[in-house]
Amino acid sequence: MSLFHTSFNIVNVILLVGFVPFIAKIVERMVKSRGDEDEIFTLEYIGAGMVNTPELPCLKHERKSQSSRDLRKRAPVSLPRC
Repeated sequence: MSLFHTSFNIVNVILLVGFVPFIAKIVERMVKSRGDEDEIFTLEYIGAGMVNTPELPCLKHERKSQSSRDLRKRAPVSLPRC
């Protein structure tokens, strides 16, 4: 079954590669440009650079470890037999 699925995907890619320019032209006609401002690509919501808060995951891990230690301290030493 996986061989059929892989073969199907490979055959579709081989067949559709020739139609990429045609599909691109159709999409360009369907999606109208809003002028020069639409042609300039910029990231609006994702900033460039490293995240400035690497200590947050460490603090979260430390709190989780502390809560696990607290649970172990409150747990009974041995389980009662049924």
